[in-house]
Amino acid sequence: MSIRITAVHLVGGVTHQHIEEVKWDTVETSGSGQSSRASIVTWLDTSTTNVAWVGAGANAVRVHVVRPAVGEPYIQTVADGQWANNLLSLARY
Repeated sequence: MSIRITAVHLVGGVTHQHIEEVKWDTVETSGSGQSSRASIVTWLDTSTTNVAWVGAGANAVRVHVVRPAVGEPYIQTVADGQWANNLLSLARY
């Protein structure tokens, strides 16, 4: 299953914020939903066929799980082989 992340909800202080939740729509069924960051991490880890994207068409970039040495896993995009912040450029809610 593939989802396209369309918006993010950030939490945290003035100097550091992180993604707490995301809104998404499904590629195959045109459904939509909202999930916590932790749920998206678990969903991506569940199956190699579960894929999340930001953008569409030629501008689509894949969302990956990052596991830092300290702290909780989080999601981030990779564009042109470089870690990128495409998620942070999405609409906020």
